[in-house]
Amino acid sequence: MAAQSAANEKAEFPSDGEDIVVSPDQLFLSGDNIIKVKLARRTLRLEVDPGHSGPPIINPNIVRELQIRGNIDLYLGFGQNLEVPLATAWKTIDFGYRKKKLRIAWGADDSSKVADGVIGLYDLPHRRVTFELHPPTGSDTEQHFDLTLHTLRQFSRLGTIIPIAEKSLFAQFTFKNRKSYVSAPTGTFLATHREGGFLPDTDGFVEVMLGVRRPTRDIQLAMPLSFAGLHIDRFAVRLNDHGSSRKVGEIKPGDRYFDEELIVVSRRKRQGRADRLTRIGRDEFDHCSTLIYDLKAMKGTLACTAADGETGFQISGPHEEPAFDTLPPR
Repeated sequence: MAAQSAANEKAEFPSDGEDIVVSPDQLFLSGDNIIKVKLARRTLRLEVDPGHSGPPIINPNIVRELQIRGNIDLYLGFGQNLEVPLATAWKTIDFGYRKKKLRIAWGADDSSKVADGVIGLYDLPHRRVTFELHPPTGSDTEQHFDLTLHTLRQFSRLGTIIPIAEKSLFAQFTFKNRKSYVSAPTGTFLATHREGGFLPDTDGFVEVMLGVRRPTRDIQLAMPLSFAGLHIDRFAVRLNDHGSSRKVGEIKPGDRYFDEELIVVSRRKRQGRADRLTRIGRDEFDHCSTLIYDLKAMKGTLACTAADGETGFQISGPHEEPAFDTLPPR
């Protein structure tokens, strides 16, 4: 594999965590996954996040400094009647060897804590992007998965589809959170189809984006989701935004759904409309060495050393893709 070989030939990972362009078509990232671009002749540092949805979002101090003008025409819904308005404008971004005219956005709050803004993979000019997580161990196994790009009114999401029963879950990797999180109805959807329940003493918070924070509780699945060599059985369910998770039960000692010798069919009912979207947090793939996105072939590759004691259920069969007909990033 060309990208993997090029990565192995380098003496060490970049110490400052910023981009190394091996060729115009290939980008290698590590650390905070920062690239340098120019906007209106001003050098900006943008955080590349594979879990980002929508246009590049620039921090408001940069917009004020460059005196960029735009129209408020994008509203991100976070439930509980909360909408965050964003202004947008079409601008040319210089990536060093190639320029692209992109619709950029900004709001009242910062989009990145480590850079001047955040950008998704689909807006990059590179055909192949490699995230270097850890040095290769020599015993890594590569797992491949298909990529899917959903676009609605210039609002895009890049991820992979995980079949669940006759439906599916749209999954995106993210470096912004350690945990994997879902909305309340999607948590209920997972609990219904994969036998899940809330874990005690797991209350927390997650920062969704642009300063919006939501309380969470963790659910554990008796039948983990398996794809690309990962077996994911724990999600942080966002409360107080979209829909309800009241139908999800509590896990108690001796719960028969977690008996390894018994698999039962759930009769739990879903409540609320599930967006069937998750962002897979860093904890789930922190044992991996590289995460590669081939944006030309629309294939992803995850190179990992198997974690001790991994088990899971392979999921296959016909499924219905999630229908993204609303703009909230969720």
